[in-house]
Amino acid sequence: MIHGGAPDVYDSRKYGLYYEKFGQNPTSELELVAAESLRKVVFGGALEEHPDPHGALIAKQQAKGRLPRGTGATTILNS
Repeated sequence: MIHGGAPDVYDSRKYGLYYEKFGQNPTSELELVAAESLRKVVFGGALEEHPDPHGALIAKQQAKGRLPRGTGATTILNS
């Protein structure tokens, strides 16, 4: 994926193995690791995620059962 072993990450023979083992898309995991590294190393921890400006509306729709409460997925950062 990083070194170009396959023309596309989904063509890699290791993609399926990673997904089966960890239950996550390796591309998404790489994005999480890159973002966390940038936040901690480049920005010294000063860069923080902003709350969703539509958070109240989302919570209201979740309470009504119109939106899922969240994935609760374990990722490479919180496993």
